[in-house]
Amino acid sequence: MHLGSPGKFPALFAACTELTYLKPLKTQLIVHGFFKQDAVVGYFLKRCFDLNDPQSALSTLSRINPSLFLQNLTIRCLHDRELHHDVLTVYKICQSSSCPSDNFTFPFVIKACSALKAVRNAKVVHCVILRTGLDHNVVVQTALVDFYAKNGEIGIARKLHDEITQPDLVSWNALLSGYSFHGLNQEAIEVFNRIRLADLNPNVSTFASIIPVCSRLDDLSIGYNNELSLARDIFDYASKKNVTMWNAMISSYTQNQKSDDAFELFGKMTRDHIKPDMITFMSIIPSSGIVTGYGQSLHAYVIKLGLQNQPAIATIILSMYAKFGHLNSAKFLFDHMTHRNILSWNAMVSGYVHNDCWTMSLAAFNEMQAARIHPDAISIINILYACSGLKATLLGQSVHAFSLKSGIESNLNLSNALLAFYTNCHKMSYSFRVFERMVVKDEVSWNTLISGCVHNGKDENAILLLYQMQKKGVKFDSVTLISVLPCFKNLEDLVQGMAVHGCAIKLGVDSDVSVANALISM
Repeated sequence: MHLGSPGKFPALFAACTELTYLKPLKTQLIVHGFFKQDAVVGYFLKRCFDLNDPQSALSTLSRINPSLFLQNLTIRCLHDRELHHDVLTVYKICQSSSCPSDNFTFPFVIKACSALKAVRNAKVVHCVILRTGLDHNVVVQTALVDFYAKNGEIGIARKLHDEITQPDLVSWNALLSGYSFHGLNQEAIEVFNRIRLADLNPNVSTFASIIPVCSRLDDLSIGYNNELSLARDIFDYASKKNVTMWNAMISSYTQNQKSDDAFELFGKMTRDHIKPDMITFMSIIPSSGIVTGYGQSLHAYVIKLGLQNQPAIATIILSMYAKFGHLNSAKFLFDHMTHRNILSWNAMVSGYVHNDCWTMSLAAFNEMQAARIHPDAISIINILYACSGLKATLLGQSVHAFSLKSGIESNLNLSNALLAFYTNCHKMSYSFRVFERMVVKDEVSWNTLISGCVHNGKDENAILLLYQMQKKGVKFDSVTLISVLPCFKNLEDLVQGMAVHGCAIKLGVDSDVSVANALISM
């Protein structure tokens, strides 16, 4: 084989359209001494990736003394193919070979750590960055901000961001994304305002992070509300929208129970030829209903795109069928799942509970334990509902003991479920015991106990709880008032009942139909 001059190497490698051609070429390059040139090795490595053979590239790199150029080329190619473990492997190989790293190396390595949740590795890399003096390079700083923000160390992310002398939109977006992901709404709004004050034009990433924040906030004094009007304005303002931004807007509608708007946007998304991904379906499916045909259509779409075997998608479709009483369809999907995790088991148990199939839910729970899936708080809550429906007091108490042994009784939702179970089974002394043990109580906790007292003929206890609730500054809601109003059924109680009526007017819930009916009955 005549290799010709070095200038012909690009065309020579391009002619290797199959791996069977590439390997003999490598042999010839080694024989003729060309493989000592970084540029030639670089062409070979790049061609390996182009032919979907990253392992040949990695094998070659491990057998030579890699240069900075070859390290960066390989790491970038691995990153582009989302081979994050291999990125860290190459970085470690190069470190052990005393190969230096620069501002092109570190961002890719940090991104790999982020994708793998490799916090310890990232902190080691951060130390290397500090030693090399690249901690003031804006690209490296931004990568570090993004890593710490995504992995929950938002304080470190903010500190690092504050050290950037001239933060650009990418670095602001990294911080904004972290605040948005972790539900730090006010901080996210502050960052968004800083972006606008800096005369930076928000892009798709900015909007994808701020839209969910707008949907969660209901503080009208800052101009953001849960009617999603501002979020939609921001969405419509963006000239370029990627799938992440569409998903954020659809999810916001779903979370705020605006199903029609979610489906309107989903339809627009498909008409604009934006291909839905797994997150899209997980955002839109909870808005669907079998009665309208949307749910089955979405299921068909999922199958068309080949996403039906994704555990998260399969579970959410299962939940959808169960929610609307199609238990046979839910069970069929469940039985054909290749991998069942705690989420899929909980979805099946919850489906039975939702449809008052108490015995079947207990049977599914037993199967779950037989499959060595350890129950979590959601599992226990579902079984408590089943025990409550069956009035199975002893079994429910056993479940309570299990929650204590597992250390999950402190979960607020589980504690509220225990309250509901004991009040439904007329075990008010147990209800009060659970209530007193609760470190954190919300409106549901108080309302459940008040309602339980009323239904068990303990009106005085219900009224005392109402006063305690008021004294502790816990906000009343319509459920509180509906629960307690039946206590004021005698003429001597009228003054107290009228005070509750005044409270309803103050809260603006006196026109609620259920509250109005309770007031009329009183």
